[in-house]
Formats: sequence, C-alpha cells, structure tokens
Amino acid sequence: MKCRRHFFKMEDKGYQYYDYERNPVDLLQFAKQEGFNYVRLRIWNEPWLIEESGGYCDLEKTLQMAKIIKKYGYGFFLDFHYSDWWADPGHQKKPKAWEHLNDTELKEAVYLYTKEVLCTLKNAGTVPDMVQIGNEIRTGMLFPEGAVKNWTGLAGLINSGIRAVRDTLSREETKVVIHLDQGGRYVYYKEWFDAAIENGVEDFDIIALSYYPFWHGTFYEFKNTMENLVKEYGKDLLVAETAHAFQRSNGTFFGEAQEHAAGFFATPKNQRKVLELIESIIANVSEKKGMGFFYWEPFMRMPKDMEGWGSCMALVDENGVATEGLRAISYHEFEKNKDKIAKVYVPLEIEIATREHLHKMGELLPKVKALKMDGTLMEKEIMWESALEEEDGIYEVSGVVEGYEEIVKVKAVLKEIRDRQQNFLNNASFEKGMQGWEVNVTKGNHCLEINIGKEKVQEVGVLEQNVFFFRAEEICEWILKTKSQPLKKGSYQLSCRYKGDNTTGVEIHLFAKTKEKTCLTQIFPQDEEWMLYQITNIQVQEKELLEVGIKVSAPPVYGKVIQFCLTPTF
Repeated sequence: MKCRRHFFKMEDKGYQYYDYERNPVDLLQFAKQEGFNYVRLRIWNEPWLIEESGGYCDLEKTLQMAKIIKKYGYGFFLDFHYSDWWADPGHQKKPKAWEHLNDTELKEAVYLYTKEVLCTLKNAGTVPDMVQIGNEIRTGMLFPEGAVKNWTGLAGLINSGIRAVRDTLSREETKVVIHLDQGGRYVYYKEWFDAAIENGVEDFDIIALSYYPFWHGTFYEFKNTMENLVKEYGKDLLVAETAHAFQRSNGTFFGEAQEHAAGFFATPKNQRKVLELIESIIANVSEKKGMGFFYWEPFMRMPKDMEGWGSCMALVDENGVATEGLRAISYHEFEKNKDKIAKVYVPLEIEIATREHLHKMGELLPKVKALKMDGTLMEKEIMWESALEEEDGIYEVSGVVEGYEEIVKVKAVLKEIRDRQQNFLNNASFEKGMQGWEVNVTKGNHCLEINIGKEKVQEVGVLEQNVFFFRAEEICEWILKTKSQPLKKGSYQLSCRYKGDNTTGVEIHLFAKTKEKTCLTQIFPQDEEWMLYQITNIQVQEKELLEVGIKVSAPPVYGKVIQFCLTPTF
C-alpha cells in the first residue's frame, strides 16, 4: 500500500506541481500514476477557533476533500484528532466546546461527534475505508480525563469513538485504527496495548505506528516493534506517518544531528533509500501483516529560506518539482533485495590508548552490525584500510565491508587527549552520586523517575561510567543543574554526552548560565549512541560561578547523561 496525505491547502495557495522533467501535472493524477493509492485526512472539531489552522480540516472541508479523493479512486483514511488543533504525544487538548464536560459527558460527546461526522460522509457517498480514533495517543487523548494515568477514563473515550464507528458503518467497509508514536520502541507499545486490552479496548482492527527514523529509533528497532506486535496481538499493521528529508533546512529543524540519528544524510537519493528501506521492512513483516505506509505531508511546500517541514521533508522541492524520493512509492522488489545490506552501524568514535593501536583496529573493532533491507541485523567483518589525522590525537579511520557499497568511517581519539583536559566542574561524572547536583521539577514531579547507575560506554572506553538516568511517565518539565568552581575571566566550553529516545514535542537543551546571559545548545536525542553536545565561547568574569546543566520539556520519554565537562578555551 503506497499512501499519501492531503495537499489541498497547498493547492489553495495556488501552487503548481511538476513531474521529474518539470512538466506541469494534475497532482492527484500524477500521484496515482506514481503508486499512491490512499489519502489520510485529519479532522479537527472547530479549527476556525485557532488562527494558525487557517480554518482547514473541519467537517465541511473534510467532506469536500473526501469527494475529490473518491473521484480519483483513492482509498480514504480518516484521522480524528478530537481537538481544535494538533494532537500528538505532547498536545492532547480538548476542543473548546468540550472543556466544561465531565467524564460521562465527554464520552457522549466523542460518540456523538464521531457519529455525526461519519453519517455526513456516508450520506455523501464518501465512506472512509479506515477510521483512526485519536492521533498518536501513547500519552492519552482529551487531557486530563483521557491521560494514560487514568486508563479507565482513556479506555472509555476510545471505546466511545469505536462504538460510533461500528454503529454507523459496517465492519466490512471500514476498519478501526489505533495509532501511537515511537514506532521503533516496542516497550511503549507493549505497555500501552496490554493496559488498553486490560481496560476493555479490544474492538479494533489495525495498529498504526508513527516511525520517523530521526526521532523514533533505528530501523532494526522498528522491525523488532512490528514483529513483536504481530506475535503479541495478531493485528494488521500500518505506518501512519513517516518521512525523510531531501535536503537540510536552513536552521536547526533538520541538520547534522537529525542526519546522524536517521543514519542517512539529507539528499534526494537518500530520501529514496530510506523510504525503500521502510517499505521493505513493512513488506517483510511476519504473516504478511504489514499493510503499507503513509508519507506525512508529501506535497507540503514553503519558500527555501523559511524553516520548517515544507522546506526539506516533502516529496517535492520548494518549486513543486518531484524529488528522487517520490520514485520510492513504486518500489516493489521486497523479496529480491531483502538480504541486501542497507546500512552499517559503527560507533561514533572509539578511544585508543596509543597511536600504535591505529594499526590494530582489526582487534579493537573486527566486526560491525550490518542492516539488511528486511530490517534484520547480522555481523560482518570489516577491513580497516587507512587512518587520517584530522587534528592532534584525533583520527578518521576508514574501512570496507563486503557487500556494502559505501566506505565505513569511525573517529579514533587518543586517550591522552581527553586526559589532559582540565574540568572545572565537581562530580562532573556523578562518581559521588548526586552530590553538588540538584533537580528542579516544574511539571510532572510525581511521574519522574531519576537515578544514578553504571553503564559501559564504548565512545569513551570500555570502563563502566556513572550515568544519570531519567524516565517520565507523563508530560514533564525540569532542570538538572550544578555550579562550577570559581573561574578565571575568559572563554570556556561546556560539553556532555546524552542518549535517549525522541518524539514530537521533545525539547532538551544543554545550558550554561552566566551573570549576563544563558547560553543554550539543543540536544537531539537518539538511543543508539552517546552523542556529544557542546556550548562554545562562554564568556565569564573573574571568580564567577557558572550554573550548568540540562533543561527538559517533553512528553513521556527516557534519557541518560554522562560526563559534563567545563574547560577553558583562552
């Protein structure tokens, strides 16, 4: 199943679209020709109350769109947000008209609204083929009554929506879909669906996942999630949202950090590779339970100098010309290429004791993990061929893996380079637990788990490191902070290593607060490697104490941090 989301807002802007040779096209006709066969439409209750919405996605406009969809012969997937604006793991705000309702009234409102929408569509001959009850509802829906901490209430709301579908449309013509984010992290799905079933949410047909490889884990974790869902629950599966960039954005929206998390640079060629890989993983799920995927906002556009999704993530460029990634929609060689190596995983960097160890890379890292197109991993030997010194004690080491067309590179750092750094933070690696550190929680205090543990960190050697760990069960906001030693006047650099999961709404920053200002750098979490984050050129006064740490504002996620380091650069 090759799928796509709405483009109607772009057409209202007067945008023209073009094929690969820059010939103007009827977009829906061209999309179908290229292999798209479904349209997913979101519906908001009263979007005209939210200025940023432009009034799109209400019932009237949804009906207009549904008629066009049916005219062109597409399947129709309807996504109820049950909000006047975006609903996602960090935002599940009730519609304004429902804000005063109690639990019982809210369940009735969900039922009546869902039924009203479906009856309107049915009477117009535009019955949806699939209906989604809530959008990315891992944290719940219609807060606070439908938050996951109140499973009885959440289950009642979901079942009210499902009951409206079943009372209005036949099971044969319309399937019910439950949609969560974090498609590469099975633990969340296991927790959620076990609780849902225990609380009586059972009458649904399809489990839908959001899987953005730069947010939601590795490709083999995505494969693992889908396989376990089939084994545990036996439902059909589809990916309701996915995407990869064809170019970097101008700012921080999609850059080096997102490329590294996804494992592919932002190019038209790699956009195609990523989509073909995701398609292949879905197609090779056990029992043929993988139905297909929906590309999120394939035809969204914005001027190149603007920052946002439409600047880099669509399947057309800023001029409306089809990208190379669009060709992936017609990809079908799932069986033929399932054993082809799609990617090789190596550490971001490794520590070496002496320069002589560069000649012993075969002993330090003799094998690497190789990802096949079906999403499974295997070990492959690597032949290390060359080492280039980038700066004093830091080397780029290159090697080749049989069956993989790209050169594999890893950074090797001489141990003495790290050892010579002077750190002006006490207990910077939590070797004395939380001594000198404090955590200030402004939201979600009762659901935040924090502890200090030990973990082997390959990026900084094989010895166990003390690790600050947190996990939030609900939306939370908090700060981890400490004070530096008295500093001499001058310029300093702050760094730490971070590892954790990511999704929509996660905002984490490394910070350094001087008397004059607060310096920030964004942490873009990933759970495959310990990523190094830095703030440079921090200007301090004589004998100043610098406040440093991390700031977290996020839906339910986990994270780990190690090795805070504050060093002079003057």
